[in-house]
Amino acid sequence: MCGFKSYINRIMKDDLERFHHYLAAGILSILSLFYLAALRVLYFLRRLGIERRYKPEAKVISVGNITLGGTGKTPFTIMLSRYARDSGKKVAVLHRGCGKDEDALLSEKLKGVRVLTGRDRIASARKAQKEYGCDCIVLDDGFQHYRLERDIDILLIDAVDPFGNMSLFPRGILREPLSRIREADFAIVTKADCGKDNLKRIYETLAVYNKGIETAEANYRAVGLKEVFGEKVFPPSYVKDRRVVLLTGIANPGYFAWMVSELGGIPVGRFDFPDHHEFTPSQVERAVSVSRQRTDGIVMTTEKDAVRLKRLGKPYGDTEFLSVEIEIDLTKNKDKVIARLDSLCNN
Repeated sequence: MCGFKSYINRIMKDDLERFHHYLAAGILSILSLFYLAALRVLYFLRRLGIERRYKPEAKVISVGNITLGGTGKTPFTIMLSRYARDSGKKVAVLHRGCGKDEDALLSEKLKGVRVLTGRDRIASARKAQKEYGCDCIVLDDGFQHYRLERDIDILLIDAVDPFGNMSLFPRGILREPLSRIREADFAIVTKADCGKDNLKRIYETLAVYNKGIETAEANYRAVGLKEVFGEKVFPPSYVKDRRVVLLTGIANPGYFAWMVSELGGIPVGRFDFPDHHEFTPSQVERAVSVSRQRTDGIVMTTEKDAVRLKRLGKPYGDTEFLSVEIEIDLTKNKDKVIARLDSLCNN
């Protein structure tokens, strides 16, 4: 299954080298047309008002994207939730629950915030209000969830790979046509430091579909390195000038490699798997083997990947497994974002 996912991801990113790659791309293009037709039907039903919508009494902040994975929804959701909590709001995060790693990470990072998991977001919203008295709801991955009305729609865009090959799923990474951008209130361009060469194109695209959209930029910041199979925490400088192996199951492993290099680490081996991949012992052992041969015995991974690795235990001797703890910093137009949040939190 992992090999098939990797193959499809390769086609979606236009990594085409052989005849069968082009054949697969053609098939996926046809499937994209059916996907678009289904979306058009959904949009039509929405315009007719057939689908009933629910407006909670609590303020609702939606955080989402228009592409598949990699835009930073989880760290951004954590940042927003903490801000609302520290502003005196009773906060609940509604998470769909497709990735147990994200559930665990949200619960670990958001002390004093209710994390409610379930596909029925309306039921979760009602529970947040009636059982826990929450007056602020953060809808994680909410851009494609139409039934729950929101007070602000925040769209995250990955500066490293903003729109892929501009094709809809499954031929590309777009979950919806770019015209949906017109329904967003705010666009946050994440990883703006690594993807600075794409910023001009991103803002031009946003202007085509939504001239009035508010924008801001954000970067990831490493705040520590934590043992995956222990409790020790080291400063980011711990890996400076040290050779490391990277083991990830995320949408954008290239950015993680760039971040490790920015910390001074020297990646000498990479094991990249599809987003939310469940690692097998043999896969981890291969990373450990390379680490012992080429490095100082360090395997680095992300916080979400660490959740899945912990389920395997630690049969890997003295190899160090370190996850990079990150936070997201608003680096441009932070005042606009804060002002909008304050207007919600104070009403």
